[in-house]
Amino acid sequence: DASHANLAATAGAIDVTTLSAGRQAMRDQKAMDGKTFINAAPRTVLVGSAGETAAEQVLATINAAQVGDVNPFGGKLGLEVDPRLTGTMWRLFADPATCPVIEYAYLNAASGPQLAQRENWSNGGWEWRVIFDFGCGLIDYRGTYQNG
Repeated sequence: DASHANLAATAGAIDVTTLSAGRQAMRDQKAMDGKTFINAAPRTVLVGSAGETAAEQVLATINAAQVGDVNPFGGKLGLEVDPRLTGTMWRLFADPATCPVIEYAYLNAASGPQLAQRENWSNGGWEWRVIFDFGCGLIDYRGTYQNG
């Protein structure tokens, strides 16, 4: 949302300029008091499959001979790809340990699949049932930035 200062004013393909703007927007986020900077540092870039190659180029480490050729993002950010993101849309996420965006939980305190079995009299085998209750939700917008 533009009012959260975590959405690019103009969408653009991932490159050093747009990535720099996203990093600055995350660093400039303020705490709930509206005064204290939280200094959220991006850790992961999420792109769609159409933007994967461009993201790999922007995140590649380059041994530059001149200052102007240095890649400031080389080796600093992880890359994740989700084909459900369309076009040139990409997102930045901070380290979830310092600035969480998404929270997940298991229902009934079951941290994994719950298995149940019983003998099947009609075919002499076993019947299995697996229940995995899992949920997630957004808890804060300050640890993410969207371009596109």
